[in-house]
Order: sequence, then C-alpha cells, then structure tokens
Amino acid sequence: MLKSIGVKNYRTFPQGQDFELAPITILLGANSSGKSSITRLLPLFSQSLSQRASGPILWVSDNLDYGSFLDNVHNHDVDRNITFSFSGTMRPPERRRRFQFGGSDNPKIDYKYELSMTGDGNSTTVSCISITIHDSEIRFPVAPDSMVSKVLLNGEPIEVLEGKKILVQAGLFPQMYIVNPADGRLEIVAKDNFARDAAKILRSYAHQNTTLDKIVSILFSSEFLSPTEFFPELEKHAYPVPSLKRRIKSVTPKSKSRVWAFMFMSLLDEVINCVKESVSSDISAGAYLGPIRARASRYYRRQELAVDQIDPSGENLAMYLNALMPHEREEINKDISRFFGHKIKVHGGEGHISIRIIKDGDDHEDNLADVGFGFSQLLPVIAQVHAAGRTFRRFGHRAAHAQRPESPILAVEQPELHLHPAYQSKLGAYFVHAATKKINGTPPFRFVIETHSEPLVNEIASQVATGKIPAESVRIYLFERPSGEADTKIVRAEVKDDGSIPNWPFGFFTSGKINRPGANT
Repeated sequence: MLKSIGVKNYRTFPQGQDFELAPITILLGANSSGKSSITRLLPLFSQSLSQRASGPILWVSDNLDYGSFLDNVHNHDVDRNITFSFSGTMRPPERRRRFQFGGSDNPKIDYKYELSMTGDGNSTTVSCISITIHDSEIRFPVAPDSMVSKVLLNGEPIEVLEGKKILVQAGLFPQMYIVNPADGRLEIVAKDNFARDAAKILRSYAHQNTTLDKIVSILFSSEFLSPTEFFPELEKHAYPVPSLKRRIKSVTPKSKSRVWAFMFMSLLDEVINCVKESVSSDISAGAYLGPIRARASRYYRRQELAVDQIDPSGENLAMYLNALMPHEREEINKDISRFFGHKIKVHGGEGHISIRIIKDGDDHEDNLADVGFGFSQLLPVIAQVHAAGRTFRRFGHRAAHAQRPESPILAVEQPELHLHPAYQSKLGAYFVHAATKKINGTPPFRFVIETHSEPLVNEIASQVATGKIPAESVRIYLFERPSGEADTKIVRAEVKDDGSIPNWPFGFFTSGKINRPGANT
C-alpha cells in the first residue's frame, strides 16, 4: 500500500517535502502556490507506469502535458536533480518467494523508494536509485552512461560488485542488468548473481569441504531481516553445517554487512517489482479529474466506444453513463439522491443520447443543459468514483493478491467548481462517505483534493467532529508562496477529534475559523 509521496527540486519545492496519502488529503492555498503540481503527480506517475518511455518519467501524454525536465526542475536549473519518492508497505508475491522475506509474523514490510533524475529540455535520465527496507538504505548512483559502478549501504561504500557493472534501463522503476564483461550480454540482477558471493564469505568460517551450494541453501532458508537481525536468524538455520553454526558469531561486522548487502542484491529485482506493484496498484486503480470540465450539451452523439473511465475533463461522461447496465446506473443514482437530492436518466434517440435530471419527489425531467452549470461539473466527480469502483470490481479479482489495490487514490482538482456553497458542503460529506465505506465490494477510496472551498473543508471537519471519519484519516496541507518568491512553504494543519484545527492560520479563507456542530458562530 502506498502511504506517501515526496518531491525535491521539483517545480516550487527545492527542499524535500513528503505528502501523506490519507483517506482524505486536502491541498489548500492561493493560486500558483504549487497545489496543482502535487495533485497532478498522480496522473503523471500513472501515465509513466502504464506506457513505455525513453526516460524515467513520461512528461507528455494525450491527457497531461508537463513539458520536459527543464520545465519541471526548480528554477529551470538543469544542474539540479529532481527526486520523487514513494513510501509504503509491500508484500512480495508468493509465486516469487524463494525464501521468507521480512518475517512470517509481519508479511508486509515498510519501504521507501527514491528515484533521482537529471536532464534538459530534450531528455531525462536516472541519476540515482535508493531503496530503504528494514531501516537500511541501499543506494545506486547512476553515471551518465546509465551504469552503476558502486553501491552504498547506509551512506558508506560496500564492496558487492567486485568488478561487475550494472546497467539501469529507463523507467520509473527501472530494470537493472549485470553486463557480462566477456560478450556484453545482459543478465537480470537476481538471486544467483550475488547469493554465491555471500556464501563465499561464510565458507571461510565453515569446514573447508563445505560446498557453496550448501551455504546458499542455508541463506535462502532464512528470513531476510535487518542487518542486526539477519545473522541470529541465519544461525538458527545453519545446523546442516555445524562448523558454520559454531563460528557464525565470530563473523566480523564488515563481513556481516557485505553478506547482508549481497543478499539484498540477490533480491534486488524482486524488491523493485514489489515496490512497483505497491505503488502502481493504488495509483493505476485510481483516477484524476481536472479543474476544467466540459459543459453540458443538450444532445451527445452516440458512439460505439468502450468507456471504462471518465476522462480528466469529463467529456465522455454521457458515453460512460449510457454504457452502464441499469443496476450500475442505479448505484450512481443512490449516491446522487442521498447527497444531492436528485437522480439522472439517460435517454436514447436516433444517433444521439441526452442526460436528464430529476429532483427527488418530482416526476419532471430537465435536460442537463437546462439546470445550470453546477450539475454538469458535479456529475463527473460522482461518476469518476463509480468508474474506479466498477473497474476494481470487474478486474481486481483477476490480479495477483500482491497487485490488488488496497485503497485506490483519486485526485480531484477544484471539485467545487460552479457549485452553490450548500452543495459544496454536501460534496464534502460525499467524499467522507466514499473514503470510509466499502461500497458494492469496492474498498474505500483515498482522495487527494485540491480546493478553495471553505464549505467543503468545514463539512469534512464537521464529519470528524460527529465521528463519521477519524481525525487521523484527514490530512490538510496549506501551501504558501509569497509574491515574487520561487519556493513554496508547506504547513500541515492538524485536525483534532472535535473537528478543530488549532494551527489554522487566521484569515486563510475569511474568518479563519472552522465551523463545527454546536460551535458558536
């Protein structure tokens, strides 16, 4: 499960800045303060994961045009490296396990993955990869020719390559290959490349007739824990080689570090893939909705297209609604009725369709084009949530367990556009509902919401105060970028159990206060 993302030297964020992905993460700030730069990271990562690219990041696609590395590095300074980081928990797929990883009592382990990149206006290349598990960091500096010639363990060089060179291919989670010095062939960095090197170190502590294969077998029968825990674990499994079991406590600290690093290298391909699955499952199962959404039309030309998601502008909303089965459309209507007091109908005609709005308790139907701009902006938000859940229900069961999203992430820019303040408040209640309830077999969603809406924030705080969502499930980040300055400053506003926000900046909206049930106004 992906728990946070981080940036450094990215746009207006020169210093390292992490953003926790809570069930509801709210980004607030003035225009041009950097909120959209963070919200749009999710679709940026999604397109970089789903399409092949010549670099680590796919800056431009049909849905998102972010320019180039030069456009995104802080102050357009190509001497800086952009760093993106991902933190969360991962569980290696059972089909790939060759030995226990992380301990049987804790099948999920924490990770932090960082990828740094350099570039210019034409291309982007990887400059460093860092992976932290079990509180130990392995860092791979990457040269301009995409080669790794040294490895660092917790900041110190560690001798594990021994003449080997590693080639890093393009990608956000790149494949890494050992280059065969004899003929230049590429071999995936995997178990047997390094496990035998670890066994060679341990064989010097065993009987001279002990084979490397026997020690490799012991290594792979042990759980891969932190450097301090790994050797006590290894000792438990060393009974097939009594001489090694007797002398294992005499292994020097330097040799212990090298053995641990060799075993990490033997698992490198698996670790990178497991981190990738943790990140991509939650991001790819989610969606993004931009701030400029299509206005309603009286009629939509019928198209025989398969529509599984709402596009970022909501232009294909009518096609999506028309493609739904009646019971699926009723699922959307339940939410629209519960939170907004209306329902929708889709009418088909000769070569076209139309969307009608019906107020609860009324039989009169209005064309969506006749009910004001607000509803046409609201419907894509509700439909996008439904589309993400529908995709999960249809295809999620086919994924391997480790690839199954635990809590898909939906990023929405300015969902309150053109809505009356009362409806903005109702939208806040809807987000809480979707973030806390398992609906039709879909796990609760997580939302990254960029907003300027005081009623929406007030309502979410009220939902905390009334116990509908725990305070720790809401994160509020305040963005401040003083006029004329290049850097954005971030303040995290803490939400208390009673819905209050003690460090809320006075005057951020108007009064600087959050209205809660029972509070004096």
